[in-house]
Amino acid sequence: MNLRSVISNTEIQASRLEDWMKELRCWLIFYRFEEDDKPIIVYEDGEVLLRWHEYTLTMQVVTELMEEVGYISIDNFEI
Repeated sequence: MNLRSVISNTEIQASRLEDWMKELRCWLIFYRFEEDDKPIIVYEDGEVLLRWHEYTLTMQVVTELMEEVGYISIDNFEI
């Protein structure tokens, strides 16, 4: 592989990851958040996380909340 191939492959994979993160966002329901202050999905150190301000939830916690409660509340973040 050469540099151009590596850059191209990286851009393609980043685009795919961005698409999947947008899809994931559609599946999440947020409760008690301001419309312009909802958590965001981030990819960091090989892990997808849900972040709100300086608070973070793992996807394991997000999955459990969505399956058990049906939404993610501001109270789920350690405030």
